[in-house]
Formats: sequence, C-alpha cells, structure tokens
Amino acid sequence: MAKTYYVEVNDVLGPDAPDFFESGVVFEDGTICKSAQLEILSSASDKSSAHITISEGKFHQVKKMFLAYGVKVTYLKRILLERLSLMKG
Repeated sequence: MAKTYYVEVNDVLGPDAPDFFESGVVFEDGTICKSAQLEILSSASDKSSAHITISEGKFHQVKKMFLAYGVKVTYLKRILLERLSLMKG
C-alpha cells in the first residue's frame, strides 16, 4: 500500500536525491528498503521540502532514508494513503 508524506529536512536536497531514493536505500544495519518516489518541492541550504511515496512501512523508515542521504528530517506528515487524502480542506 503506497503512502505519501510531506517532509522537511535541515539541508539541501540535491538534484541527485530523486535517483538516490528511486534506487532503494540501505540502512547502516543492512536493512534494504524498496525504491521510493521523491518530488522535491523546495531546496535550500537550511531547509528543503519534498513529497516522498513509499510502498513499505518499516519502523521510522522515512527518517532513516533521509539520514542515509545525509539530511535530518525536521517535520514529517503523512498526506496520502493509496488514493485517500489525509489533508483537511
């Protein structure tokens, strides 16, 4: 079941970020995550935002995926579950 999140991180999301997430991510402990779709909404040296869609639900998966890329998640909110929007309004 696909889940989409709005995420903010503390650093730049470079042009390589979508490919990084698309290729799957391996955590420090060896856990392998399936590919994810990343859409960068804004990118700056102090704060970037994006939508990420994952098909798994590992413990703190999204936060760990961004740590593997080298940035820290400062805000995270699930906004879509399959085709069911979880946003108000």
